Amino acid sequence: MSSDDDSSSALSWIGWAVRTLCWTFSILSSVAAGVFVATHFYAVRGGQQQVAVAVLGLFMAFVPYTIARGVSELGS
Repeated sequence: MSSDDDSSSALSWIGWAVRTLCWTFSILSSVAAGVFVATHFYAVRGGQQQVAVAVLGLFMAFVPYTIARGVSELGS
């Protein structure tokens, strides 16, 4: 086994670990966004504040998903 195989194997493992970490964070962020929206949606007053809560929830879920998707595409 040459050192190129070892470094390729290490980089492959690191890439897998980073992708797994990003997707795990994305899933946890989606759950947190759902909890945030569920607990704050009816607590606020007025339609504009409800829209703001919904948009914040989408933002909390969408940004980590986009980063995880980008990291996965870089590794392909």
